Amino acid sequence: MAINAELKAEILRRLYHSHPAGLGNEILDNHHGDNAVMEVLHDLQEHGLIHKGNIHVGAQGERSLVLPIKLTSAGADAAKDAE
Repeated sequence: MAINAELKAEILRRLYHSHPAGLGNEILDNHHGDNAVMEVLHDLQEHGLIHKGNIHVGAQGERSLVLPIKLTSAGADAAKDAE
């Protein structure tokens, strides 16, 4: 599945402007839907933009979320570039 660049930029901005403790379930609140957000979060984790261990993919492809979600320093730089 292709990553929606607009959604990715929006999530990066939301994380960048969030509380230093990160975001909880509210990260999933988006008109694109939970699955699209989880796909973007998985991509961000794979590219080192959010901390590892936030997104777990099960044997059957189901995803689970470990909260809170926080940006890495590389993620903060990417979020600044997205603004």
